[in-house]
Amino acid sequence: MALEDLKLEEQVGVFAEADWVIGPNGSSMFNLVFCPKGARAIELFSESSVNVCQWAIANLAQVHYGYLIGSQVAAPHTDPHEFDYSIDTEQLLQLADHMSGI
Repeated sequence: MALEDLKLEEQVGVFAEADWVIGPNGSSMFNLVFCPKGARAIELFSESSVNVCQWAIANLAQVHYGYLIGSQVAAPHTDPHEFDYSIDTEQLLQLADHMSGI
């Protein structure tokens, strides 16, 4: 889903109805604040761009939070937020399975 194509009210609605959110680190993950209590979120990071902002928001919103750090797959850009990276799907499935039991 391309959240940047949605109006703010639509983004709020999507997150307010979500049981799960899985997505790359970025401004759209700030919408975790609108998730229902007990929802689950997995944030995806590149090796060079890890931060705790969305974890703090998820914690305040009582959203169960997990993350994965991917492996860089392309030559670096000058902006570390634009690095291409790959996520191990087996690790993602294992994390999702673990979080399902929370």
